[in-house]
Amino acid sequence: MKVKPKDISTIVILNKNKQGTKTIQIRTRHLTSLKYYAMTPAGVLALLVGAIVLLQKNIAHRRLKNNCCLPR
Repeated sequence: MKVKPKDISTIVILNKNKQGTKTIQIRTRHLTSLKYYAMTPAGVLALLVGAIVLLQKNIAHRRLKNNCCLPR
């Protein structure tokens, strides 16, 4: 299957230590999906942090409730 030229994007990598440049050709659909590739781990991390905070608040609430109602 031949790839159309409009489906290919060229990335130019510049090196400030050397005079040469490096070019990489990849499919455009990978570039358009790049934000999803980056946001997926960030979303999972945010979900895990939220779950930890929720569980910590729940534990603190239960400890406070148990200490309040214990007979002295």
